[in-house]
Amino acid sequence: MDDLKVSDFAVGDDFSVEAGGSQFTLRVVKVEPLPRAAREAGAFRLEFEGPAETVVPQGTYAFRGSRRSDDIFIVPIAKDQASVRYEAIFI
Repeated sequence: MDDLKVSDFAVGDDFSVEAGGSQFTLRVVKVEPLPRAAREAGAFRLEFEGPAETVVPQGTYAFRGSRRSDDIFIVPIAKDQASVRYEAIFI
């Protein structure tokens, strides 16, 4: 996870995530560089959007994408009738 960089992600990237025995697709909807990184690869924030039917609990999950696969810690931050939003921060 320390080698992940903001350039590894783009808005519209889809990731397959398994949680609670079910597969979900989470899509990157925001990629935001952050100042003052403690990480050599730089600090950044990601927002993902997933289906509204199920909220994936806060935790670390294997994100499988077309370009890479990584374990990422996410936190649910918003829910409406259409979707659930999740945040991941790398500092």
